[in-house]
Formats: sequence, structure tokens, C-alpha cells
Amino acid sequence: MKKYVLSAALLLCGALGAYAQTKGTNSIGLGIENSKNKHTLADGSTLENRYSNYSLRYANFVKDNVKLGIGLSYGDGEQDDRSETKNYGASFLYQKYFPVYKKLYVFVGGEAGYSYTKANNFNYVGGVIMETQTKTNLYSLGAYGGASYFLGKHWELEARILNASAGYISSKNSQAGYSQKNTNFSLKTAGAFTNLGFSINFLF
Repeated sequence: MKKYVLSAALLLCGALGAYAQTKGTNSIGLGIENSKNKHTLADGSTLENRYSNYSLRYANFVKDNVKLGIGLSYGDGEQDDRSETKNYGASFLYQKYFPVYKKLYVFVGGEAGYSYTKANNFNYVGGVIMETQTKTNLYSLGAYGGASYFLGKHWELEARILNASAGYISSKNSQAGYSQKNTNFSLKTAGAFTNLGFSINFLF
């Protein structure tokens, strides 16, 4: 009897796993990162760094094993009274899954993103505060691959393992009426288990 019950349970788990990535399923992933560090300088004074980042990703399986999604992010940080930074980002993604074994899948995908960063730095010169402001726009386009494991009907554990991306950066620095513009193009690749991105997604 126990054997039949166990077999039925395994079949049910397999069915729920298969249902998880079928057409019409929605996926939501939430990311929260908070960090605070203190550094003691040679003169005994301390510097405190604080950084927070929040991200929300929504996706929909437009076909079985294929999903489209959008991501939004917000981050802010500060270093004592020396600098403060705010970041806003948005991205669009396409992801296709391939079954490996039961609820284990591998996937390939592509993502286009945009982020805007505003940073203010404060320097004290002769008792006078000199403020430098930097505004940066980043446009990126990338491809990636990884693996997912579906825990029943409502949870997906996802890890990005391989990444390749191209980015275009435009920034403007200004200080007391002086401004400077810079542009830069970059191409980055990451091998296995470097820049590993891990997320937990809720499916409904």
C-alpha cells in the first residue's frame, strides 16, 4: 500500500512541476538587498557605507516553456556625508526552457535593459563643500543560460550560470558650472559559475 501511495505522490509532483511552466502561468520574483559596512581609518575616524537595492520581476509563459517578462529595480546608497547614489532600472527578457530530468530544466534567454544613476559626491576643501554630480545612462543587451528547478506548482529556483552582454554608457559630470560628457561601449562575458545570479520565483 505504501508503495502505491509513494508512486502516486511522485506522479503528482511530476504533474505539478510540468504544469508550472505551461502557457498562461505567471511568475513573480522579488529581490531585496541591504548592506551596511563600517571602516576605521588610520586617524581613528570611521566611515560608514550603506546600500539598498530592491527589484521586482514579472513574467508570463506565453507558450509552454517560453516566457516573456519585465523587471524593475531601485537602489540607493550613501557613504557618511561624502556621497549619495540613486539608481533606477528596467529590463525586458525572453527565456526558453528545455527539460532535463523531471522538474529540472535548463534555459537560454536574452535581456535588454536600461538604468539611470545619479551620484552626488561632496568634497571639503578649505572648509568649503564642493559638490560633484554624475548622471549616467546605461543601455545593455545580453544573452544568458542557466538552470531551473520547479518545486511543485508555485515555486521556481533559478540560477543564471553563463552570461554575455554588451553595454553603452553615457555619463555627464558637473561641478560649479563645469560639465563633462563621456561615452563608453563595453562587451563582457562570464564563464560557468562566475557572476552567478540566483532567484526564487513565485508562480500562479
